[in-house]
Amino acid sequence: MENYMVIWEAAVPLFFLYYGIRLKVDPPKMGEKGLGTSVSRQSKEAWELAHAYGANVCLVMGGILLAAFILRLVLIGISFNMTFSLILLGIEFVCLMSLIPIIDSKVKRTFGDGKKHSKRK
Repeated sequence: MENYMVIWEAAVPLFFLYYGIRLKVDPPKMGEKGLGTSVSRQSKEAWELAHAYGANVCLVMGGILLAAFILRLVLIGISFNMTFSLILLGIEFVCLMSLIPIIDSKVKRTFGDGKKHSKRK
């Protein structure tokens, strides 16, 4: 039952790829659940930028993490290796936690801090 870690290692890159494709194909309308931050909710343009950029970031991170997972399978196989599993899961966790700050910083760089942008409505 130790191989459950391998399932988690594969789940995160697959989630990134799924979510990136979903955002590309059918981005949420403004006000729906999505990658809404305080800055991206200021206008429709900011909302669309956040989701378009977020889709690209998800696809890139998903591809990199999937390549790392495949490399792990080639080097170690499906067998359990605690050290490598924890390293890979740690990297995946950092990628998940950095998704919103990366998108938020892009929207802020494009539209400002939101105070000036909120007047454009």
